[in-house]
Amino acid sequence: MPNGYEYKTNRAPFLRSGDTTRVIMLDVCVALAFPAAFACYCYGLGVLYRLLFSAAVCYLADVLCTVLAGRKAGIGDFSPMVTGFILTMMLPATISYTVLTVGCLFAILVAKQPFGGIGNNIFNPAAAGMAFVTVIWSDKLFWYPMPFGVEGMARNLSYVLKFGGVPSVSMSDILVGNYCAPIGTANLLILIGCFLFLALQRTVSGRITLSYLLTVAVISCLFPRVNCTAWESVVYEMTSGYLFFAAVFMVTDPVTAPKHDLSKILYGVTAGVLTMVFRHVGGYEQTVCFALLLTNALSHSFDRLTLYFMARRLKS
Repeated sequence: MPNGYEYKTNRAPFLRSGDTTRVIMLDVCVALAFPAAFACYCYGLGVLYRLLFSAAVCYLADVLCTVLAGRKAGIGDFSPMVTGFILTMMLPATISYTVLTVGCLFAILVAKQPFGGIGNNIFNPAAAGMAFVTVIWSDKLFWYPMPFGVEGMARNLSYVLKFGGVPSVSMSDILVGNYCAPIGTANLLILIGCFLFLALQRTVSGRITLSYLLTVAVISCLFPRVNCTAWESVVYEMTSGYLFFAAVFMVTDPVTAPKHDLSKILYGVTAGVLTMVFRHVGGYEQTVCFALLLTNALSHSFDRLTLYFMARRLKS
């Protein structure tokens, strides 16, 4: 290498400091509190009970695995609870505790702990748990209760788009979350505020979120799934399912995402492309978790590619 420098890349994770991880998880918990509070307002205290239940299951499973592996269990480790919160917020407000238990256990026992516990997982645990319960209970996951005490169950915008229909939800309702959706994903204004908070705290990478959303927007505009204007296609794709929620809280996961600036952009673009490909040809109406898991597997490759370009540039 020129100038005596040697560039190396290591596999994820890139967070090694317990204090750093704890601060990041606390920031995420603070941000998640706002969509959680709005969901409680929309659907009642059942949402809070499910969030606490999922956090407890993830935490206990994480501690048990850590102790059995002979490692020191960190009492102040909020990462398993964040996994439980995120997983629950992608599900209906009436989801059964059985589904929550299975999803949480899969996230911790399969997607996290076998790789070495906190900070060593290759795949986002919440995405893995969501993918698993989607495959098993796809007939139950995509029916949502009406918000604000209205009786009845309905489908999300993602279902309408999947089968070629044009959603009838107004932009104002989308902004304030007045439509059927997963627990923490409806209120677009709150999610934008969460992203700004986390980005200003430097807890998440704005490059990943913005490149991901921009890619989704471009593909939605050029290849709309339904007969509507380009602007409507972009809005519906962005706000259907848990896509925007994932763009803020999951795609930006600092453990599974790459560490270099160019890598982060490539990562976000790839996740956006895969999300839209799966939406066009996939068998499920919500496929963000599958796209994210595949992108997680490529994270290390993006960093290696970036370092290769950096080395070539120095040589020239």
